[in-house]
Amino acid sequence: MNKILLTTFFFFTLALVKLHGQNIAFTYDKAGNRIERKTIPLKSSSFSEAETEQIFEDSLSDQKIQIFPNPTRGHLVVSIKSLEDKTTGKITITDINGRLILTQEILEPNTSLNLSNQPTGYYLMTITLGEESSFWKIVKN
Repeated sequence: MNKILLTTFFFFTLALVKLHGQNIAFTYDKAGNRIERKTIPLKSSSFSEAETEQIFEDSLSDQKIQIFPNPTRGHLVVSIKSLEDKTTGKITITDINGRLILTQEILEPNTSLNLSNQPTGYYLMTITLGEESSFWKIVKN
């Protein structure tokens, strides 16, 4: 009875992993001990790359902010709707270790940022308008 339950549980778990589009890879040392487990997401061929890029929105100091495309290949646009002339703003991007990558003043409603010379990875972007700040995670492919 326990073998049947265990086998059923195993196949059910395997089916769930396949449904979520993930592959699990293990790394072993020379003695056969497992030293690493990686979950590798599988890309679906039914979606184009343009469909996976999204526009992210937020509000800060009564201003509507849009960030696109994210993930990016290097060029990122920060759009602030109805930016007032009196509003001072700054965009700061750091890498995941906190190292400063880019600082740019916000002078117009659409600000273009160039990350093409940076390596692939995750970056943290801070948008400051007046006294308020908003934090974003940027993915560079």
